[in-house]
Amino acid sequence: MDYNNNSVEGFWGKPTSTDWCEKNYDVTHYIAEFFNTLSSLCMISAGVFGMIMHSKGFEFRYSIAFASIIVVGIGSILFHGTLLFSLQLFDEIPMMFCILILLYNVVENKSQKKFGIWFPLLLICWGVGITSVMVGSGKEYDNEFMQDIEFYVFQGKKIYEKKFRVGAA
Repeated sequence: MDYNNNSVEGFWGKPTSTDWCEKNYDVTHYIAEFFNTLSSLCMISAGVFGMIMHSKGFEFRYSIAFASIIVVGIGSILFHGTLLFSLQLFDEIPMMFCILILLYNVVENKSQKKFGIWFPLLLICWGVGITSVMVGSGKEYDNEFMQDIEFYVFQGKKIYEKKFRVGAA
């Protein structure tokens, strides 16, 4: 997708991935989407700050969650800085795993685990499965079909969970 019809070719060449609404190489010849790239530093900062603030007295899974936010920020810098499809995956795959990690932390929010080992294994299998499809389908993945499936499955689960909680209250 090329939302801005920007044909400027910068240091990394023409975009081979989803092209967002920011003008390409508008600020510098070396960064495709300058402000998207710059704003990703906030993700890294938030992850580092969270790890520092929660380093003592919290379960290790929270450190993993904050680390995943850092990885999302790094992947986002790689992708938005270059707009290369191969690096788009370094943006999207960490986002998916970050969501899975956060979902685990929200659902398993007590020291005593509700669902035992099967729930984290299910989340890992889901992540590995979607990653395999994304990587295996290559550029065809960019048609957003798998992105839509991934998004709506998470949204469907969220709606079901909310309805279930409201009905149980």
